[in-house]
Amino acid sequence: MAMWRAAARTPGINEYELEAIFAAETMRLGLRHLGYPSIVGAGRNAATLHYERNDQPCVGSDLVLVDAGAEWQGYTADITRTFPANGKFESKRRDIYNAVLDVQNTAIQAMGPGVNWRMIGDAAKVQTVQALIDLGIVRGNARDAVAAGVAGLFLPHS
Repeated sequence: MAMWRAAARTPGINEYELEAIFAAETMRLGLRHLGYPSIVGAGRNAATLHYERNDQPCVGSDLVLVDAGAEWQGYTADITRTFPANGKFESKRRDIYNAVLDVQNTAIQAMGPGVNWRMIGDAAKVQTVQALIDLGIVRGNARDAVAAGVAGLFLPHS
């Protein structure tokens, strides 16, 4: 949240400044090491897989993608978040954000002892593609689209 607030109140803040806020917040909480180089990309950079330059300004309604993690006793937990640089989602972007949040919440609720994580991932792919169909971004049947590899266009690590 500190990164989102800083971006919203500081027009033109640089990606590396947001990276520094993440590092400072994790260290303030006692996590002394980052798990890997942080990815903080705004605008077109947010669409570049594994972008690490983190050297451009965050402008206007640019979406900012953050993929960062901190290490605790040899374990790294990461977060991936997207937020608008100016603090307010445009309508279509808010709809997509909420659809992704719904998929995430459904997957989290499905987790538990003995649950096969691959089944949760497969269900998340179908739910994601169905949401994209509902939003008019993708056409067709969700299961057929997933079988054809459409989910991989939006979930490159899946």
